[in-house]
Amino acid sequence: MTGQRYIVDSHAFSDVVHDRVPDRMMPDPLDVAYSVLGNREAKTLLSDEIARYRYESNLEGVRSRVESLGASFWNSSLYNLWLGAVRALGPEPGGALPPVVRTPAWSRRMLNTQLASWAELRHDAILYAEQSYTTSQIICSFPDAYVDPYPLFYERLEAFASQGHELVRTLDFGKNTALRDRIDGFFRGLGDATANLARIAHQEEKGEGPSAADLAFINRALSQDPPRTLRAAEDAEASRGSSGAGTSISSMRTTRTASNRPSPTCTRNRPM
Repeated sequence: MTGQRYIVDSHAFSDVVHDRVPDRMMPDPLDVAYSVLGNREAKTLLSDEIARYRYESNLEGVRSRVESLGASFWNSSLYNLWLGAVRALGPEPGGALPPVVRTPAWSRRMLNTQLASWAELRHDAILYAEQSYTTSQIICSFPDAYVDPYPLFYERLEAFASQGHELVRTLDFGKNTALRDRIDGFFRGLGDATANLARIAHQEEKGEGPSAADLAFINRALSQDPPRTLRAAEDAEASRGSSGAGTSISSMRTTRTASNRPSPTCTRNRPM
């Protein structure tokens, strides 16, 4: 095995990001287009980025170093030979040519051509060319669990569940009380769940993390087991030893092939 090979465009990228350019975490392909491929139009398109991060001196430094490289460098590998050929499209052409070749539109056309060819070159060399890097002490933070921050949505679903619960209690199910209990249990479960989600979403707005009870609730919500209200209704029906009037719970139950899977535990970002 051999180490990754040095390529000048990766060097260019590394010189225009943090920590050489404070807080600039990602380079732009236009950095290479200007500093390595020699296209001046690219710098015009980078004007906002340059103003934000104040890295013009870094960019010009890279361009100056690249321009100082001699023929021995550009002829040293197939990669450099191709890069040098694409680089030849950067300068404005001279001679008695039509005025169109000196317009910004023409420069953009050649810029697109250069970037397309350079991107394919990088793709072909990705496994053995040294890649650029950004030096940083910033560490990604992942919450133990996360609920989408829309408390009003959950509150309105809680109101829906409350009204559904009240409606079910007014209906006549005859002797099929198990079905009534099952539907009522669904609405009560929905109301409890959405109330919890609304509360957690409000906590997130305040920058507060989930409590141990919140994590336990989320882990239960991710379980594949049937709801407790359904199991309780089925157990009650079985204990009566009756097939039940009307539609029975057992005939309505949906087979859950994954019910024996272990419940997942929230240790990373799990949106609800």
